[in-house]
Amino acid sequence: LGDATTLEMELDDEYFEPTFVNAPAGATVTVTLHNEGDLPHTFTIDDLGIDEQLSGGQTKTVEVTLPDSGNAAFYCRFHVSSGMQGAFVVSGASEGQRPAATSMR
Repeated sequence: LGDATTLEMELDDEYFEPTFVNAPAGATVTVTLHNEGDLPHTFTIDDLGIDEQLSGGQTKTVEVTLPDSGNAAFYCRFHVSSGMQGAFVVSGASEGQRPAATSMR
């Protein structure tokens, strides 16, 4: 596997920025979460056992080890019904490849 990758992710009131992240298969991505909204939010990935809750203005870092294929969907437990969700889109592994971020806002 390639080197660990890093990503900054904004959690705001009812959206993630970026929404979709392309990353290499099996990579460990260190995600720095910034809750820039007033409401509490979560960064939850059921399949990976990740569930981090952040109060308004709080920052946390979490490591996400991606699967070898498919996607890793993430969402906010409090606001998923409002569309606060996204995914890591897994691609073929490449040494030192950094995650590429896109937004659907």
